[in-house]
Amino acid sequence: MGYGNTPSSVYKREMGHRRMAHDQETRRLFSKIQELERKNQAARASVKGKKLSQTKTDLKTFFEVMERIRT
Repeated sequence: MGYGNTPSSVYKREMGHRRMAHDQETRRLFSKIQELERKNQAARASVKGKKLSQTKTDLKTFFEVMERIRT
């Protein structure tokens, strides 16, 4: 016998369906995690690029102001 009064074949089939559903959900979540990691990496690179660009602009402005002060 399976679980309760159900035949073992029904129980095994049900457990097989549950295992397949669990495996599918695991694969789906793993794919989602990978997608989010790629997006996070791209966002970090974008932010880093923007920060570097802003730093370059700030330094340029600083040196222009310093040059005006010197003269």
